[in-house]
Amino acid sequence: MKDNTLPEKAPLAWKAHVRIIWAITAKDLVEAVTNRMTLSILLGIVIMVISGFALPLLTRLNAKPTALVFDPGHSPTIQALTRKEAFWLRLVDSQEAMENATGNASTPVLGLVIPEDFEQPPETLTGREIPGFFPHWANEGDITALATFFQDELEQAIGYPVRIDIAEHPAYPSPHDSGQQIMLTLSMVIMPLTLGLALVPHLLVDEKEKHTLDALLVSPAAMWQIIAGKALTGIFYCLTGGAIILLAINNHIVHWDIALTAIVLSTLFSVALGLLIGAIVETPSNITSWLGLLMVLLLIPVSVLNFNTDHWPGWIVAVLSRLPTVAVVRLVQISMAGDLAGGSVFPHLLTLGIAVLLSFILLVWAFRRSIRRS
Repeated sequence: MKDNTLPEKAPLAWKAHVRIIWAITAKDLVEAVTNRMTLSILLGIVIMVISGFALPLLTRLNAKPTALVFDPGHSPTIQALTRKEAFWLRLVDSQEAMENATGNASTPVLGLVIPEDFEQPPETLTGREIPGFFPHWANEGDITALATFFQDELEQAIGYPVRIDIAEHPAYPSPHDSGQQIMLTLSMVIMPLTLGLALVPHLLVDEKEKHTLDALLVSPAAMWQIIAGKALTGIFYCLTGGAIILLAINNHIVHWDIALTAIVLSTLFSVALGLLIGAIVETPSNITSWLGLLMVLLLIPVSVLNFNTDHWPGWIVAVLSRLPTVAVVRLVQISMAGDLAGGSVFPHLLTLGIAVLLSFILLVWAFRRSIRRS
């Protein structure tokens, strides 16, 4: 009767453990970087990030100067300016709505709060001061140019000096609404998920096809060391992709600790899920099937929850909100917001932490099961 149990291995010093893990990691890093699939995935991520910025940039080329205006006094002058074709002056119902819309803008815009006595000439020669808000990530030169442009338009229309004060009036997106930032938040989810589910399983399946996994298991390497080496390779490439995205959107991030935590936890979850697939399947073609299924299950809820869910059953929203990919999106949204009071960080961190833990538990179970069957 064939004995499938592995021979016991002598205890090793911690330095020996490190050497074994590094040897496995180094081998996989080299093999992955010479793999066309790895390069194509990284290239796809770069294209995805560029496309996320391309539409706003193209829109900006033909865009007119834009201001979002809260006018509580319903000034006839402001009403007349909304009909001008040389620029866009859009009215909003409240200052909060104006600040949210300004913070969520994908191109530089100006947010204005018109005083209720705007139609009355000011008592001072310096003119009337109007608070001017702007997207926190916008270039100072662009906002200064917008403020100067609308100062001139308002002065010509009202007949007295006007000064738009843009000092210390940055506007931030709401932590509950992606707005125009949806492509940025989605890229932070899609990147580690794609790398983790497309690249990492091949690290194990290739070993199975070449029968090198059996050799590893009878070598001084323990099962946990093999998992650690594969995981470190996946983590390296996922974090590389994350660094590319963070570099591209760095001016949108306000709370870097939250953004970095989201990327790290998302990476750990994706890598564990990828290794789990690699432990279960036997051929590369099966990886594609699992990749498609999991991408649909994990990404569709992210898109769905960005629509109006006010009339949805509460339990559906609650279930979807507990998905790890949704938690990543929420954390990225909060990292771009100015005020953390409106976005609770801990529940999303807890969701991701539990997802990571369960994924690694399932991974160990699947790996042990795979060994027994070999």
